Parts: sequence; C-alpha cells; structure tokens
Amino acid sequence: MNICILSLAYRPFVGGAEVATHEIAKRLSRHAHFTCITHRFDAAWPSEETLDGVSVVRVGSGRGSYYGQRAQKLLYPFRAWRAMERIHATQPFSLVWLVMASYGTLAALLFKLRHPDVPLLLTLQEGDSEDYILRRVGVFYPIWQFIFRYADHIQTISRYLVAFAKRHGARCPITVVPNGVSLMKSEKLKMKNVRLGKEKIII
Repeated sequence: MNICILSLAYRPFVGGAEVATHEIAKRLSRHAHFTCITHRFDAAWPSEETLDGVSVVRVGSGRGSYYGQRAQKLLYPFRAWRAMERIHATQPFSLVWLVMASYGTLAALLFKLRHPDVPLLLTLQEGDSEDYILRRVGVFYPIWQFIFRYADHIQTISRYLVAFAKRHGARCPITVVPNGVSLMKSEKLKMKNVRLGKEKIII
C-alpha cells in the first residue's frame, strides 16, 4: 500500500498528534509505504527526507516565527494538494490519512473530489473544546464540515470525539482507538516512583 499522510505538523515538530502519527507510521512501515505531506515551519528543514521509513515532504517557505505563520498555514492545503497530485501521478495512493480536521482538510477534500475511489481516513485527536474549534473554523465551517461527510472511515481517540464527528455530519463507520502508552516506559516510571516512596501510581 502507498499511504499519504496529511498533517500540518510532523517531526521535528513534536506534539501529541505528531508523536502518535509518527509512531503508527514507523511501526507499519514494513507493511506499507507512507508519504507525509506537512508544513515546512523552518527554512532549515529539508523539503524532502526519510524519517524511520516515512517519506516526509514539506511544503511552504518556512519563513517567519515558528508559530506565527498564519498566512503560510492558510496556503498549506493548496500546496499540500498540489504535492499530492504530483506524487499520485507516478506513485498512486492507496489511502489518504488526514490527521485532525484542521488545515489539511481542504487538501483532502480537493483530492477526494478528483479521486473518489481513493479511501479517505480521518483521525480525530482534537483536545480543544468544541466552541474553540468552531471559532477557529469560522466562516470556513461549510467547507470544514464536508470532511465528515466525505470521509470513508473515521478513527477517534475517545467516545466524545465520536459524538463530535456525528454532530457535524459524519455518516461513515467510526472506530475508537485510544492513544497508546509504552508499557516499558510506564514500568520504569512505576519502579522509580516505588524507590522514591510514592504510593499512588497511575499507569
């Protein structure tokens, strides 16, 4: 399989969604080829590289402050879509995986409209309140809402996000797969806390 990941941020940018996406793609890279199309937050980052078996394609100039690239982020979906079409022409995608209903939403929709036979998987890991998300979506809500209708399958990390997706038009199957935890790291933390005399340990 040739899988396209759409994620505004990816390594070396590190956050909860980025770590989860990287770990999943890295662990499955023996069974499928992953191409992650992400935003280039820093001009020093290469436009293309391979990280743990994942082909990373970064679009954008990487100019401006690390977090304050509002205009660049708004251009990301169009740049990402163009990169998707370029790659798909020679290495057809078997699946498009959109990580969070965020800036990559429009790119996923544009690609889906042109290639309806390519399945679209949407992963919801949103941790912000629904009011906050809708305020940020603003006037783009009609476009944003389409992603829930066009997705072929949705994966969420909680039941709350299942209800969230359905409220905004999801009609496809939805699967809850909570974020994982490293049992090895948890066991080391448990042993460390025991040595320190801490009684309450939550794993």
